[in-house]
Amino acid sequence: MSARDHDDDLGRDHRPTITSLLCVLVDGVHAMNANLVALREAIERGGAASKTKDGLITPREFAEILAVDVRTLRRMRSAGELPKNVGAAKRPKWRRSDVEAFVAKLKARRS
Repeated sequence: MSARDHDDDLGRDHRPTITSLLCVLVDGVHAMNANLVALREAIERGGAASKTKDGLITPREFAEILAVDVRTLRRMRSAGELPKNVGAAKRPKWRRSDVEAFVAKLKARRS
């Protein structure tokens, strides 16, 4: 039995259509985009080496370190109480070393 006979048994031709090819392409682009987003976030945070290297801290992470709400962190930033952030004003991030120095300064004030 040839491949062509097998196709006839199914009653349809197995040639891909433009629509099916586009669907596969779009699915691939979505998967690739998700991977790129994850890669970008890992790079921005410093990846797995962020604990040892000078990775970047997000506002949520900074708020968790200070044990405050993200809104409180925003107010502190507006008041100029935080170290200078890097990145865009709408998506601020801080260098890990700057955050650690800031926390150490806060602890020294409390002592």
